Amino acid sequence: MVPARWWLILSVLVTVPAVQGCRYDTVIRTKVNKSFEIKLDACHTCGYSWFLAPMDTTKIQHLGTTSEPKIKVPELVGGNAIETWSFIGLKKGSQVLEFYYKRPWLQEIHSRKKIKVIIK
Repeated sequence: MVPARWWLILSVLVTVPAVQGCRYDTVIRTKVNKSFEIKLDACHTCGYSWFLAPMDTTKIQHLGTTSEPKIKVPELVGGNAIETWSFIGLKKGSQVLEFYYKRPWLQEIHSRKKIKVIIK
């Protein structure tokens, strides 16, 4: 017979990974055919950019990505930027968008963002 405390430990070990996998950095609520933006800090002069993991394009369409300096000083070269990702919700439901921040020539991922989009 297994002591009761072992069942508690086992249940925590089994439950915690499932709960951690459900965490999102942001939740966005929008409507069908309404566009929305996601803004992400980046340092392009360091070689880093955000990349979007494959997604269900029947629910959400990526409209485009732009980038602009975070601080707009004409004499300043380089520095941090803000990437603006534009999307439109195509049908009701939810979709998780996963972004990876990395240098394109390396496999190593520096940072990840999970954003849940709920379309009503």
